[in-house]
Amino acid sequence: MANPPLNFLGFKKRTGEMPRVIFADARGMMHLNCPSCGYVNVKPVDQFVNVPRPQRIPCICGNTYEVEIELRKFFRKKTHLDGLYARVTPPGSFEQMTIADISLGGCHFLTANRHSLQIGDRIKLAFDLDDVNRTKITKEAIVCNFDERSIRCKFVVTTTGLDPDLGFYLRLQ
Repeated sequence: MANPPLNFLGFKKRTGEMPRVIFADARGMMHLNCPSCGYVNVKPVDQFVNVPRPQRIPCICGNTYEVEIELRKFFRKKTHLDGLYARVTPPGSFEQMTIADISLGGCHFLTANRHSLQIGDRIKLAFDLDDVNRTKITKEAIVCNFDERSIRCKFVVTTTGLDPDLGFYLRLQ
């Protein structure tokens, strides 16, 4: 097909364009939408575990497009938010940190100095979002992964559910 249907509207892939990021839906399905013809191919997320990234997807219209398959449950936003963290059990003093990225389920932060945290440690995080209101966020989290100055943690689920302030912040990309 020489002229894909949407090209007359000006929808052309620009050279050097970044691949679109695709997330799985609640049922674990990936919805692959061809930018040329609009055809949606639905595949289980299991087919995309351990595949090279970005993934080139062929379409029935003959177009091939690139997508970045994200296997995380939640969208992750790159940030540079200054804040404090402290170990909850056993109690520790607050230390400085910078959140590098954040999602509804957890975050990745960098410590100002070497830390003594271990996998499974419960920590408390306090930081301000860089939104208009400078919304204050306080979360408890569990350390999942770390190295010298980098900590990855998941937020402790509360009875109130997901944080609406954080949810609204993550909507604004």
